[in-house]
Amino acid sequence: MKRICFDGDPLFAEKVNLEKIEEILTDLLSKGSVECWFYGCNKPIMNQAIEVIMKMRKDDTDLDITVIDIVDPLKVDMDDTDFVEPEDEDDFLPGVVDKFITAPVFDGKAENNPDCFIIHQKKIRKWMYEQCDIIALYHYDLLPFSSIISIESMYRKGKIELIKICDQSTIELIRKKAESLEGEDSIFYHRRIKGDTYREMAELLNVSVPRISQRTRMAIAKLGRIVKAELKRQGKLYQSFPKLRYRLRNGNCEW
Repeated sequence: MKRICFDGDPLFAEKVNLEKIEEILTDLLSKGSVECWFYGCNKPIMNQAIEVIMKMRKDDTDLDITVIDIVDPLKVDMDDTDFVEPEDEDDFLPGVVDKFITAPVFDGKAENNPDCFIIHQKKIRKWMYEQCDIIALYHYDLLPFSSIISIESMYRKGKIELIKICDQSTIELIRKKAESLEGEDSIFYHRRIKGDTYREMAELLNVSVPRISQRTRMAIAKLGRIVKAELKRQGKLYQSFPKLRYRLRNGNCEW
């Protein structure tokens, strides 16, 4: 039995990912049972994984695949709650999740301060990674929306198998569209892509670290929106939740 989780950057995803995910799951299922772990279903790549799983289940009702939703222990009392409630709150369609697992209760400042909920969520996500054998990660190095340092560290230490999901044509598109950035957007973006830290950039450009951080993230987000718009124009963009809900209810898939 293999455990796999799907995670990645949140802005967009391409339709071609659906085929790649099906290939990954088909290969794993040929060797035994599979558990797919999710901490909510709130990113396009997660929506795509669920769509593929539901399509495969429809084609083969005996498919040995289990969908697991990780529940935040600070939000839900698993002893008293009807499981339909957290399933819906975590953006899953009713009946998709087979099993709910409560993450451990962490003891730290983040767990006692509502303003630090992001740190708390990162702890749960890291714990989920540690339970899995494989992480299928949708990520472009040229569009670093989120940090994947912890995942890459686990991979280098041999703790997990890492499968990166991306498309070569999109890589070329990002590279091309990055040339359209101007002024500070271009400077901050290209420095960051070269590997400069925010502190190194601040010292070199004589700008505060907070401003460098903010402006760099804005430049990356701007480039992401440009790429997303072009993918949509080309008909390659995956239309994510909530349209997924209606497609699956009507038995329609993206591919």
